[in-house]
Amino acid sequence: GRMYAAAPLAQLHPSVSNALGPRDFMEAEEVTLEEQEGQATLSEAVLWVAQEGSIAQLHYDKAHNMFMVLRGAKTFWLLPPSAWGDIPLFPSFHPLARHARKDVMGALPETLDEPRGAPIPGALRADLQPGEVLYVPPFWLHSVSTTQDTVALSVLSPSFEEQLAAAIRWTKLPLTNLTSTALRAAAAHTILHPMLPLGRTAVIWKSRHDRGWPDSGAVPVGCFADGAEWEAAKRQVEGRSSLFQNATKELQKALNGMTVGSSAQHVKAMMLADYVESLSAWAVGLSNVAHFIQRCF
Repeated sequence: GRMYAAAPLAQLHPSVSNALGPRDFMEAEEVTLEEQEGQATLSEAVLWVAQEGSIAQLHYDKAHNMFMVLRGAKTFWLLPPSAWGDIPLFPSFHPLARHARKDVMGALPETLDEPRGAPIPGALRADLQPGEVLYVPPFWLHSVSTTQDTVALSVLSPSFEEQLAAAIRWTKLPLTNLTSTALRAAAAHTILHPMLPLGRTAVIWKSRHDRGWPDSGAVPVGCFADGAEWEAAKRQVEGRSSLFQNATKELQKALNGMTVGSSAQHVKAMMLADYVESLSAWAVGLSNVAHFIQRCF
């Protein structure tokens, strides 16, 4: 095995922190994220120590990331947010959320069972030497290879995109008194369907769920055309459509808060994918999210 470790600088012994000298470049204006638990913290410096050959699988972060190599060397491969639909990612509720499920950048060594791949066409490469700094924007996918034993420092700062994702996540919805799976599914569908461009759920399923999940049979094959409980639940929810339409408008208002930047539409698509999974999990349970997304939209 190879050593690959990281820790916030503030949690390390003062002898380590002081050895790095002045860190004025770490200062950043406060960004407050309105979440259920309260306010977010300020920028955080993280120390990275890695042996040659260590690899960080392709993933994305929601924060701004300023990454500096202090000793050694690293290679970054980067993809813009527009690539997310073509990357096999873990679902947003998985412990490895925001990480790729497969080596799509050719970072892992060749094995007897699987030849070494090549980076996705269009990926950007950055080779960092001591003293060089790379800025990784929020929601940009990146993998990192350690080409020499390395000590590095990164500064993570809360982003507007992160604030927007929190606003979407904590939007209040009229979901009380929905006592059955069918009613919850009908409510989730009524809220989400107007927000989803044609074919978007197929992209979400392909990117995050195409390996399949255990199906308990909670989602009928015909979904809301099963001629039974789910179809009746859809009619019942449609009788309260004005409540759910207002909820959809609030979510769309939050999403439309980000209009600046060439990647804005793609970042919003990634946020919406997370939200679709979150609300679907509430409606039908984690083990049935893939089938709900695939069958019911």
